[in-house]
Amino acid sequence: MKLFLSARASLAALAIIAVGTTACSDDSTSPPQIAQIRFAHAAAGIEAVDFRVDDADIRTDAAFGDEVSAYGNIASGERDVAARLADGDEDLAIATEDLESGGQYTVVLVNGIDSQGLEVFADTNTAAPEGKTRLRIINAAQQGGEVDVYVTATDADLQNAEPVLTGIAMPEASKYVEVSSGEQRIRFTEAGTQDVLLDIESIDLPDTGVRTVLLIEADEGGTPLQSIVAEDRG
Repeated sequence: MKLFLSARASLAALAIIAVGTTACSDDSTSPPQIAQIRFAHAAAGIEAVDFRVDDADIRTDAAFGDEVSAYGNIASGERDVAARLADGDEDLAIATEDLESGGQYTVVLVNGIDSQGLEVFADTNTAAPEGKTRLRIINAAQQGGEVDVYVTATDADLQNAEPVLTGIAMPEASKYVEVSSGEQRIRFTEAGTQDVLLDIESIDLPDTGVRTVLLIEADEGGTPLQSIVAEDRG
């Protein structure tokens, strides 16, 4: 099992995109309208890619299963987001998204039935209550099917547990749920069963923090499944 923790690491290739005049009011002193965006390569079997916004490279040479990038600032509004093989000249996938000013977004490259696609998820990184972590799951594993998610103590018997999330299809993101912070265990099962597809035996969930866990396939596709854990807040 591969488990990556994104610690808001610096990303040299992720820079602020210049805000065009269309993003500003007639008052030249008005602050620019900014959204934040980050990227994840979750398409098994696809070599490293460059993520682009409006034909500008934003994150380069991102390998499958790498950490989710840190957020970078871009002009809000309608933007073309694309992924292409590193140093390539044709897009593997492209999506047009209306990014709200002040919004935060996670862009995930995934495998489709016949080709790759980009999924854009709106993030909500408000703090969890004391003693809790806000958790979201993104199912980017084509071979996993729909999944249920259990969050328990590390030594808990799964048979006595109830899922905190159910029926997450690919490529979809769950709602955010509040779970106990501290050392926990996250198990992904085939939806409607307790057949474990992936067992994160121990993970430290921060008090009042937010985490997104991406379910991904093995490096060349299929099973065993893996995960990427993104530190959204705290």
